Amino acid sequence: YIAGESGGVFFMPYDYPLSDRGNADPKSSMGAGEDLPAQGAFLYYTSPFGSLELRPPAEIDANEPLCFTLFVRKGGDTVKTAIIRDSVKVGFKGGARGRVDTSANNQFITIVPQETWTGPQGGELTVTIGGDYRHRLRRFGLLFFGGTKGGSFNQTFTFRVAPRRPGAMPFRVPVKEGDPSSIVEISRLAPANPAILPSYNQIGYDSLHYILGTVEGSGNRAVLWGVGGKFTGRGRETVVNPSLEVRFPMMMDYDGGLLTLYNYDGILLDMNGAWDMPIAFFRLATRVDPVSGAALARVALNAVVECDRIDFYKWFIKLLGMSELDTGLMFIAGGSDYGIHGAGVTRGAAGAGRVRFSANSDSVTAAIAGGTLKKRDHVYGILLVSEKTGRPVPVKYIDATEVRADGSGTVTAVTLKMGGAGFRGRARAYYMVDTYPAARGEVEIR
Repeated sequence: YIAGESGGVFFMPYDYPLSDRGNADPKSSMGAGEDLPAQGAFLYYTSPFGSLELRPPAEIDANEPLCFTLFVRKGGDTVKTAIIRDSVKVGFKGGARGRVDTSANNQFITIVPQETWTGPQGGELTVTIGGDYRHRLRRFGLLFFGGTKGGSFNQTFTFRVAPRRPGAMPFRVPVKEGDPSSIVEISRLAPANPAILPSYNQIGYDSLHYILGTVEGSGNRAVLWGVGGKFTGRGRETVVNPSLEVRFPMMMDYDGGLLTLYNYDGILLDMNGAWDMPIAFFRLATRVDPVSGAALARVALNAVVECDRIDFYKWFIKLLGMSELDTGLMFIAGGSDYGIHGAGVTRGAAGAGRVRFSANSDSVTAAIAGGTLKKRDHVYGILLVSEKTGRPVPVKYIDATEVRADGSGTVTAVTLKMGGAGFRGRARAYYMVDTYPAARGEVEIR
């Protein structure tokens, strides 16, 4: 019996394959064997939500990442093995080279385009993956190590990359204060690989909601600002959750119906107020309606987590085999939900006041006069965008933001502490109220 969050309870009869209907079902297996070869080393295409596919999809989107899991079979059984990371070689034909990572538990390989495999015309992408693996592994808890070289694998996969139509993106970007800003929502994160990860915290990941709004942009690219969300109690409607004080920037690329959200410079994501997850690489890819921006496909998630920066959990994560012993990095492949948030646009909250920006080598401050917004009602922050690169300045926006208020609780100033960001130069500064840039200016950090 399976109980779902929809409120339904589903019964799966164990003897279904013995029934007439079950016996005719191609998903049923009556024999003692498995739908896998009896002997050899094989890579199997793995979907964003963790399904192992005996036959990879014939067609993929141009921004779609790839994931492959190693299976070694001997005498009709699967043998515990580990990919030798340094041995992995990946070749590409017909498309751009992707970022290649081998998981910390040495079970799967991810290949991520940045940001598309081919141009708008699509085409054929051939990926050849080769390497060696170890067997006869030793273990400590769930951490497998040691072993000897057991053999090699080499496999070629060919995908048809779907063509796309060039066109303007369906998202609105504010040019001046009061202009509409598009808002979208990311929710129900499902980090399917490493496979043990959802066993430990899938209920927690499933409850995460992030609301993001456009801040600035040019052409089909934009900078987004994200904050935490929560259910209102009315169906699945979500609103900003000021108590979490989540703050993080993302980049948005729109390309002929393909949407890619990413941050490759590092962000902190709050895990429901319990702790912050330091992420060095974060990418979401999907396909959307070219008119509304609404989702047409589930989201593929790729992330690299810096587990050694998680004070309490870092040693547990290593002993579970989820992060590398030397670097502390954990490579994640999974999926999530994406959608338009509410009405799809916002013009920000009234009463932001007059804002004056100032900066020194250590911090940037937005001093607010004549504002009426209360500290408890919104998430406030300062976003910096490098004038040179057009990307958000990598600062720990969650931890580095200080919001000051007067005796009535009205916000009077917001300060962003630069910490060890190492940024020097000119930047566009935005005073953020929830997801909206309530004021903008320029600062120089020397």
